[in-house]
Amino acid sequence: MLEFILLYIFPILITASTFIYFSYTEDRWIRLQDKAKARTQDLESAINSLSDFESAYNRLKTWLGEKDKMMGVLGPIGVEPGILRNQKQQVEVRDSYIDTRGS
Repeated sequence: MLEFILLYIFPILITASTFIYFSYTEDRWIRLQDKAKARTQDLESAINSLSDFESAYNRLKTWLGEKDKMMGVLGPIGVEPGILRNQKQQVEVRDSYIDTRGS
């Protein structure tokens, strides 16, 4: 009986347990590959979002620089009526520019 178990049953059990182990390992490998693909897609999405953010930042930085120059032209508030009138016209031109650009 022991000989029968060792010769016939034991190899079947070992083969079955090996198959189960490899099946489990293969399932884990597939799940890990799926997780890696999902994380890769998430990282690519994050890279695209960061690129969009950087582009928007550069446009905003340029726009703010232009507006800063426009404001710098005004200088300090004048005390004479002619200077005040000129500054008011410059502010109106700047405001109309901003309104027409939709910025």
